[in-house]
Amino acid sequence: MPEIVNKNIKNVDAATGIILRPSAKRDSLYEVLLQKKDIGYPWFPGEICLFGGGIELGEEPKKAFLREVSEELSIKLNNLNFFRKFPYQDTNTKGEIRGGYSFVHSAEFTGNMADIRLTEGGGYLFIHPSEFHKFPIVKHDLDILQTFFREKFNYNF
Repeated sequence: MPEIVNKNIKNVDAATGIILRPSAKRDSLYEVLLQKKDIGYPWFPGEICLFGGGIELGEEPKKAFLREVSEELSIKLNNLNFFRKFPYQDTNTKGEIRGGYSFVHSAEFTGNMADIRLTEGGGYLFIHPSEFHKFPIVKHDLDILQTFFREKFNYNF
């Protein structure tokens, strides 16, 4: 966890994931499943972000990510791999600050859209990397996505 000097910052490590499905576009890249936050949610209302959530005390990041996916989407994933941890810090609409590490995983979704049962958030969408700039993606999640696609697929933004 990054050393947090400000005592008003809540330390929260998160488990997030880049959920991929093959793209219908000719470049043979993947699309990413992302969440649209509820307008009334205090963290990034109406913005687009990775799926995931807080890691519970004693929980491993991989298990936390799988728990979050099960709770939020009710889907099964294939080829789950740890990608990297990224430091983050957020401020919500109430002025509360949280920070820590986001333990980022990647996985493939090979099911049908009808398999997805969204139980949290304002919606979901699959986005191709060429379209990231068209959406209000949370800054640190956009940085994660761009790093992932550069490193894994040599994709240039």
